[in-house]
Amino acid sequence: MSQTTEDVGIYRQSTPSALGLDPETGGEPLDRDGAFSPPTVLTDVPDDSPAARGELFSPVAAVFRVDDESEAIA
Repeated sequence: MSQTTEDVGIYRQSTPSALGLDPETGGEPLDRDGAFSPPTVLTDVPDDSPAARGELFSPVAAVFRVDDESEAIA
């Protein structure tokens, strides 16, 4: 599948650092053609962050802090 320059530009604007998040590991696009990212772990993701509300099309694990089991399930 071929990607346009616009596709890659949108992806690069959606990196964790561009969204104000600080990844534990990974997070920046790989230095190669296309829109590839390494596995990324995000911690302390705010509830209103695009990483919490949107569908992520890359190997990302978002970790959220909760007060108890019922909040984790909700």
